[in-house]
Amino acid sequence: MWIRMGIVGMLLALAGPAAAKPGDLRDRVREKIKVLRVTRLVEALDLDERTATRLMPLVNKAYDDIAEIARDAGELRRSLRKLVDAASTDAVQINGLVDRLIADKLKMDQLENDLFREVRKVLSPAQVGRLVLVLPEINREITQQIRRAAKGPDDEPPFPR
Repeated sequence: MWIRMGIVGMLLALAGPAAAKPGDLRDRVREKIKVLRVTRLVEALDLDERTATRLMPLVNKAYDDIAEIARDAGELRRSLRKLVDAASTDAVQINGLVDRLIADKLKMDQLENDLFREVRKVLSPAQVGRLVLVLPEINREITQQIRRAAKGPDDEPPFPR
């Protein structure tokens, strides 16, 4: 376990400081998410230092790219929600937003597929198999933690419905 913690620490040190201002909460949260993902992957895949050093830039790059698309998709969903809640009959606008959401989903899927193709160059087949199984679980855990943290004290959902 101490070896794994050392590997995670080394990877984080190599990643360097966050590019954002120290007070930027979003960037601090993103860095914590990266740390959590790295820690869980090192544990789940039983990575040695060399393999972890080669894998983490691939994973971080893919998830940075996915995060950009996810932000766009979030804005699109908010716009679509406003139209739907207002009982809009503007089919062109609604269909345009739906088409862009579908395109974003396809882009995110492609980025994840590309990630799996690239990690096959770094990991053993058994490790790739474990990655395919545990990565969705890790992402789900991270999403649940974010949602729990975003909930207010009155247990209202953090996102408008």
